[in-house]
Formats: sequence, structure tokens, C-alpha cells
Amino acid sequence: MATSPAVSVLMPVYNSARFLAAAVDSILGQTRADLELIALDGGSTDGGVELLQEIAARDARVRVITQKNLALVESLNLGLSLARAPVIARMDADDIARPDRFEKQCAFLRDHPDVVAVSGGMDVIDEGGRYVETILFPTLPASIADELLHRPVVAHPAAMVRTDSLRAVAGYRPVARYAEDYDLWLRLAETGPIANLPDVLLSYRTHASNTSSVRFIEQQLAVLAARAAARRRRNGQSDPLALAQAGAPVAPLTYGMLRSTLRTEAFAEDIAFPFFRETLSRASAVNAMGRWLGLYARYGLWDINGAGAKVIMLLGASLMLKRYRGGTRVSGLLPYVCLLAMTACRHPVIALREFVQLRHWQLIARRGLLRPTTNPDSD
Repeated sequence: MATSPAVSVLMPVYNSARFLAAAVDSILGQTRADLELIALDGGSTDGGVELLQEIAARDARVRVITQKNLALVESLNLGLSLARAPVIARMDADDIARPDRFEKQCAFLRDHPDVVAVSGGMDVIDEGGRYVETILFPTLPASIADELLHRPVVAHPAAMVRTDSLRAVAGYRPVARYAEDYDLWLRLAETGPIANLPDVLLSYRTHASNTSSVRFIEQQLAVLAARAAARRRRNGQSDPLALAQAGAPVAPLTYGMLRSTLRTEAFAEDIAFPFFRETLSRASAVNAMGRWLGLYARYGLWDINGAGAKVIMLLGASLMLKRYRGGTRVSGLLPYVCLLAMTACRHPVIALREFVQLRHWQLIARRGLLRPTTNPDSD
């Protein structure tokens, strides 16, 4: 490619061959055609590399980088080091970009030189490409900055970032793996405004191998860690994740690491309780209660106060009831029984008070026993 492209597209690839052609075609068919597509394969074994190489032989805009065991964060940082354009666009190997996505984003960044990144809305589709829902986000930078400390409001797969801004914050941090995008937006927002277009920019494909499905515990830990680190930075304190990164530059966060790094009186309220509350429902939904219960027995019982324990007990009882109504065998209910028993032993006064004061829970349980249903999520 003789001249520098206007857009560098970073596309990490790993065993995505069945969706790859559609994803690549949606990039090469952009109305803003002066781009380079940097496809970073982490050791695919499904024929994806060969497909990419065939496409690259026909279109000089495609660059294929192959490296075994190249994880997502490392792929993105490698792509950042290779990018030649003034802006970088993210693209997943199983999504489909709208034809005018880059044209709209480039025009917005040209007209708003102070904005460091811009994303937009997404249509969610399933594995077969069937429409599920549309997700839109706040568009004004001020609204995004306010909400970022509470929830992710920037779609990473649809984002376009100024290359200099991304390099200025040293790209993606491995210590925030599985929520590396949320950590990035929090750090970028401290350097300049982030905006969202009101338009749908791509179709986001959801399936069983998505990170949020298989790494929900690690992802929730990273989200809470990134949020806590941002609050500390904005209060003029040192970034605890920077220290954790220096000690373990490759490994993702564990609960123990986060606990020892974020030594604060508010740890139970800011980290422990939100983590165990949010992941409990998810663990129940994907049959991962054993793993969740192990973390809870080791840390949660001691890190969560009485008020938090009350919520955990009520949530655990509700989930157990739903499982029972759905036909789960008694052996499958044992993790919930263990959860309730352990929490009651740790907080006996809270458990006794709730047993006495919330007699209506007994009525709900009796109705559940008498009302058969096959839906584990019904009330």
C-alpha cells in the first residue's frame, strides 16, 4: 500500500471461520475505502488463516498476522503497534459492520477534533444472523463521562479511536483482561471526550463462546477493578491496577489479587458485595454454582457484611426455588442449600431475623411446591 490509510482496522481472530467472510466483507465493502485491515490470528485451527490469506492475496488492504497463543489484549496491542492510520477502528471477527460505519465516524471525528473516541449503537444478532434487539447508548460526551463510572456505555466492537490517544494511554492493559475495553474507556475519558453516534453501526453476534458467557466471573472482577481504579485516579490517588500490572503483567486478575491490591475500608461495599451479588445469578443460569460457591466460601463470607448477607440469602433462596420449579433434582439444589447454611452460620442474627420477619417467603415456597412448571426462570 503506497500511501498511509485513513483507518486502521484491528480484527483479532481465533477459530471464527464460519463468520469470518461476512465480517471481512463488511469491512472491505465500506464506503470509506482507504483503510487497512490488520487481522491478528492467535492460532486458529478451523481454516480461518487460510481464508484470510486468500483474501489478502486479492486485496492489498488486508494484512494477516499469525502468532500462536495470541490472546485478545496482546492482539490489540500488537495491532496498535502496527497501525499506520491516524484512527483505529475495532472489529470482531464474528460481527458485521454497516457499509457507512467508517464514513460516519471519520466525519464525526473530523468535525469534533477534541473527541478522542466515537462509537455507536448495535443490532444484536444470534449465531444464525437473526435479529435479537437493538442497543443504543448515550451520545453526549458529558453523559457518557457521568455514566462510565457506573456502567459501560461505549460499544467496543463499534469503536473508532484516535491512534495518538490510544498510544498515549499505553493501549490495553492485560491486568484488566475480560474488561479491557471498559478499563480503556475510563482511562481515555480522563484525556478527552468520548462520544457515541445515535446510529446503529454494526450487527453484534452473540453466541455461547462470547466472553460474557464463559468468563463472567473474571469479567465482573475486572469491571469492578477498573471502576475502583478510576475512582482512585480521579481522587488524586495512585492507580492500584498499575501496581498489579507491574507485579503480574500477563495474568488476569483474581479475587485474591484484587483483595490485596484494593485495601480499603469500602472494599466490602464497593467490590465484594457487588461481585458476589452480580455473579450469583449468572452462575446459577450457566450451572457454575460450584465455582461460585468456592469463591464465596473462601472470601465472600468474610468480606460481606450483614446487610449484604441478607441480600445474598434472599437471592440464593429465590434462585433455588426457581430451579426446583424447573425440575432440578435435589442434588442440583445442594449448592444453594450450602450457600444458605454457610451464610446463616456466619450471620446467625440476620438469618434468624429474616426467618421471623419474612413469613411470606414460606407462603411463596409452598405455592412453588404446588405449582409445577418447566421454566426455571418463572416466578
